[in-house]
Amino acid sequence: MSGSERREAGVAPLRVRIPVVSMLFLFALTACDAPAASSNLDAIRQRVAARKSATAATVQAPSSSAIQASPAEAREMRDAEGAIVNIIDAYLDRKAPESVEHVFLGEVRVTCYWTADELDEGQGPKNVPITIKAQDGSRRQIKISRKFKKCLDVEGTAMLASGEVLNVSSRKGVYMDVTREATLGLGTRGRSLVPFRSIAINRSRGLKGLKAGDQVYVPQLVGLELPSGNRHDGYLRVDDVGSGVRGIDLYTLTRGNASLITQVFAGRKQHVPLYKVVSAD
Repeated sequence: MSGSERREAGVAPLRVRIPVVSMLFLFALTACDAPAASSNLDAIRQRVAARKSATAATVQAPSSSAIQASPAEAREMRDAEGAIVNIIDAYLDRKAPESVEHVFLGEVRVTCYWTADELDEGQGPKNVPITIKAQDGSRRQIKISRKFKKCLDVEGTAMLASGEVLNVSSRKGVYMDVTREATLGLGTRGRSLVPFRSIAINRSRGLKGLKAGDQVYVPQLVGLELPSGNRHDGYLRVDDVGSGVRGIDLYTLTRGNASLITQVFAGRKQHVPLYKVVSAD
């Protein structure tokens, strides 16, 4: 699908944003008897907190929430943030059964997209130049492989080998640096992407009744164990658009995570009932 029609954003120097607000929310929710995080998330959270504590002395400005990170650390932080925001989003967006109604929209195809990773998908000679636009408007050029360029354009968001995060922009060949702004990438209208909850749609292909921010329900996802240790409640949200989407395109953060979805829908040709969530009032 065309990433340029899905998002506008981009890359930054070797720095990875720690979701400080997300961490505070998570600790508060846990203290209030919110659904407990799994041991996997606990381990991730402890590593995030430990790294934040170890690097706190290097943060000079109160508004700064970034730390220096190696490529491996950048990916660990990405996965940790993905787990944390998924749990927070699911908790804050939980529904009382009597408060909503599910309006059947039809059976749709389910596909997946993710943040492309140059370490996994950047094979081949780096001979394709691209322009990176920083938040301050400055620009620089780098070269990436032809294969990775295609992955970046299709997925719309990518992590370079260095750990920098890029988002496609409205200008061909120009990519926005969003490493600090959105480690997980941005969707339509600057909406933050949440793994296993954000979806992209194509309003010209049968889903004209949906818009950014609308919620949908896929019963086949209920109970699916996620990388965070949380279990899916079946609810998704329209946070992105794409001209190549036929049905719904579910954001899974990494290519490996997409296998969780394909396993759920195996034997159904990945077509499932889709319901729009509306208030029961």
